[in-house]
Amino acid sequence: MKRLLFLFVFFLSFFKIYSTDYYVSSSGTDNGSCGSELSPCQTIQYTLDNKINAGDRLYIRGGTYRETITITNNGTDGNLITIENYPNEVVTIDGTVDVTGTWNTYNDVSGAYQLSYTGDITQLFVDDQPMVNARWPNAQFNDDSIFSHSTWAQGDVDNSSDGSLTIDTSGTNHDPGSIDLDGSIGILNIGSFKTWSVEITDHNLSTHVITYNPDDIGTYKPKHHYYFFEGKKEFIDTNNEWFHDKTDNTLYLFPDDGLNPSNRSIKAKTTDYRVTFSAANYVK
Repeated sequence: MKRLLFLFVFFLSFFKIYSTDYYVSSSGTDNGSCGSELSPCQTIQYTLDNKINAGDRLYIRGGTYRETITITNNGTDGNLITIENYPNEVVTIDGTVDVTGTWNTYNDVSGAYQLSYTGDITQLFVDDQPMVNARWPNAQFNDDSIFSHSTWAQGDVDNSSDGSLTIDTSGTNHDPGSIDLDGSIGILNIGSFKTWSVEITDHNLSTHVITYNPDDIGTYKPKHHYYFFEGKKEFIDTNNEWFHDKTDNTLYLFPDDGLNPSNRSIKAKTTDYRVTFSAANYVK
């Protein structure tokens, strides 16, 4: 009995030890023989798809990896798959693509430029700094005002109802003036702790009333109304703003210095997720 127990324990120990360390480096090469520390693979996805099994460890060398990664690998209980950075090296998974080309002056706004661009963009970066999707009222990332309610327009709750909101124009920078909000996307905090993004169906510039379809929101609350608006190129009016008009595939940018950005690093976020786990188990 003791002999059988010893053999069983030995078998389990051998099974757990039988694992391989693999390596990825942005300067490596993806091929059948890659994966060692001296001959690393180049991409994380290739290594996951072709090398990694239960109990293996993947070391990612320092650098920036601009790839979409889907992890479908399966470890086992006691034989986890481990994915980690190489000791003391920094790894960045960059979810952006480069925006290249020659920017031309956007004549409607001094200091703004335009470029033909096809595809979806959810965020734009200039020299790795986030730009603001053109909006009213204005806000900025560089002073954290984009996170403050002070840069949201306020509502005149007493003269508002579900589907029809009156903007309180008495606050600083809260009067849209000649800016037409009709057809924009309103980010409406009109449900107490709940906020909805809806299409604005009309804007009366004289009465400051905006309308939307009540079916587009949940429960309306007649208190503490705050909102801002996106989705129109007419909102571009200050530095660090951008807008992508998909009706004619034109990208607009008002850079921080108001100068032509053709020689600057401009990146676009085009996907919601860069790393996805799909039916993967025992991966850490």
